[in-house]
Amino acid sequence: MQSKQKPVLILLLCVQLLNGVVLLISVQARAPAKERIVFTAMRDNIFGIRVMDADGKNLQVLTDGPAMDSEPSWSPDGQEIAFGSYRGDRRHDIYIMDADGRNQRRLTFHPQSDSGPIWSHDGQRIAFSSWRDLNFEIYVMDADGKNLQRLTNDPGIGGAVDSASAWSPDDQRIAFDSNRDGNFEIYIMDANGKNPRNLTNNPASDRAPAWSPDGQRIAFYSNRDGNSEIYIMDADGGNPRNLTNNPEIDTSPTWSPDSQKIAFSSNRDGNGDIYVIDVDGKNLQRLTANPDSEGGPDWSDPASARPVYPTGKLRGKWGWLKQNSR
Repeated sequence: MQSKQKPVLILLLCVQLLNGVVLLISVQARAPAKERIVFTAMRDNIFGIRVMDADGKNLQVLTDGPAMDSEPSWSPDGQEIAFGSYRGDRRHDIYIMDADGRNQRRLTFHPQSDSGPIWSHDGQRIAFSSWRDLNFEIYVMDADGKNLQRLTNDPGIGGAVDSASAWSPDDQRIAFDSNRDGNFEIYIMDANGKNPRNLTNNPASDRAPAWSPDGQRIAFYSNRDGNSEIYIMDADGGNPRNLTNNPEIDTSPTWSPDSQKIAFSSNRDGNGDIYVIDVDGKNLQRLTANPDSEGGPDWSDPASARPVYPTGKLRGKWGWLKQNSR
């Protein structure tokens, strides 16, 4: 009995060279990769990383202890995942691994906590939050861990916390949350750390910005209506609106590749699970229904995968662990 093969289209290309020689070249075009969602799961007080298709099917365990792994973030090509982890030395550092959980390697080596990695869209850099200067600031490094730069330097009121960064689609700006003005707000700054600007200016707590792939909107969660809900606003801070309108806790938004859906974490059914909703607030779906407590989703975009050239590989949340530990 023959095994099933993935659909493959064989293209035959005739190429005529200058000397008149004709080459026959075959090109294999495979079926498009599926969108996937990676997330953190907690079972028996152990944090691990899971991945599933965007419809909630084909759940796979990538890490499952004894380390405490969380905050996964896809590389743009979908081949690697950055994440935060407590390992044997009990320090929280940034790691990356292949998309199947193999080949785990450590990028940061600092006695203080490094958290919440997020890839730039060109795959060359990773932004993250660090306590290495004794208050949380935003840093960026190359995807191999080199060329570390500090982007924020604002001690704020009693020591500000800058965290939960998100790159704009063109990698020219970074959105982040900060309590530098006394409460958590959503800010944007240039990718070099200059020109920070408060987008939300609201007395409530606004956190965990996620930039839509089309660049038009930013999702975040806020307690401005009395409990944590998912909100959407224009990328300049205008037109904020409550998307979820539920009395329970909704956090950690992440966009679908077409900017039409948002996956998020919620305890609305009595357990931390991953949900997805249209950007008009309709068609809510629960993607996970496991005994684990699950959150901090990140949605992959297989259409954004870029070829690998000899000059280097183009690579591609603080979110949930820190947010839900408060």
